[in-house]
Amino acid sequence: PVPRPGYRVGLPWAGQWHLLVNTDDPAWGGSGFSGTVAADGITASDDVAWQGQ
Repeated sequence: PVPRPGYRVGLPWAGQWHLLVNTDDPAWGGSGFSGTVAADGITASDDVAWQGQ
């Protein structure tokens, strides 16, 4: 797998989102790339229409 910084995914609303499962975690065989997710597992979405969301 290759990290894709800046890759957008449509979400139903803007705000804070909590990471539940990180398959990129080294414990799961991932690279450990955190991207925009903070150490506490929280990231924020932009208020931008994307993928019909």
